[in-house]
Amino acid sequence: DALLGVVLARTCASIPPHLVLPPIIGTHASLNTFVALVAPSGAGKSSAMGCGAELLSLNPNMVIGEES
Repeated sequence: DALLGVVLARTCASIPPHLVLPPIIGTHASLNTFVALVAPSGAGKSSAMGCGAELLSLNPNMVIGEES
């Protein structure tokens, strides 16, 4: 579950902010995803982040909020 959340968050972070969902019902909608990895120490949160970074590399110039 943690790895899926990391990959989804990284995917959303790679999409430019000017891309929105079409106004099929209502108005345009932005692509927002919020993920929180919450678990006790040693449960694999950092491992999930590292594995997600290996699976989906991002251009650091295109990402807002990415930790270095």
